[in-house]
Amino acid sequence: MIDYPPAIERLDDAISGAFLALAPKAGTVSLALPGGDWESFPLANPSLSPVEWCRVPCEDGFQAVKFRSLGAASMGEHFHEYPETLRQTKGRLLLTHNGSTKVLRPGDIHESKAGELHSAQYGPGGGETVCKWACEESAVVCKVFG
Repeated sequence: MIDYPPAIERLDDAISGAFLALAPKAGTVSLALPGGDWESFPLANPSLSPVEWCRVPCEDGFQAVKFRSLGAASMGEHFHEYPETLRQTKGRLLLTHNGSTKVLRPGDIHESKAGELHSAQYGPGGGETVCKWACEESAVVCKVFG
């Protein structure tokens, strides 16, 4: 271990504290899953087209919803503490996953492991996506940034 003079240690502490203060904070959000009718999705960017979601039938041990938007829409960075599978059914979804971006087209499937950071955007034509989580709860828990 290097023994730094006290002034260098204080400077290092100050710089580390500044970076920590600027780092994005994750807040936990628990969203009750919707029923079978379309409902407004609360974590969509309000300055773009609305995003709606509804529950769809799924096999035991999983929860599934369908997301849709009729125009350009965005859902910000978040992650879950359980795996998630996306299946694009209409339009295109721009998915950013762990810093890489790809386009999902109808029929494409993407899987995220627990804790993997992701965000999603529909283009001007909107789209529809089925999302399945490996959890049995009637709510989905997200860690969101902002």
